[in-house]
Amino acid sequence: MAIYYLSACNDCKVKVMWSKVTEEQSEKWHESFHKGHNTVFGNDLDDDFYDSIWRYKDLGIQDGE
Repeated sequence: MAIYYLSACNDCKVKVMWSKVTEEQSEKWHESFHKGHNTVFGNDLDDDFYDSIWRYKDLGIQDGE
């Protein structure tokens, strides 16, 4: 199980961390993250995903509000 989930916007080159929530809840929050942009969703255990967004600006830990 992942410790945290990440949403990234390939258009804006930013990422946000959804921490201490279920995958289902973080996926719901991801749907609202930069709506209409080219976004991707992943987790801390997905090395390929994590490596692909490591240079993006980190918006920090969010709670989806």
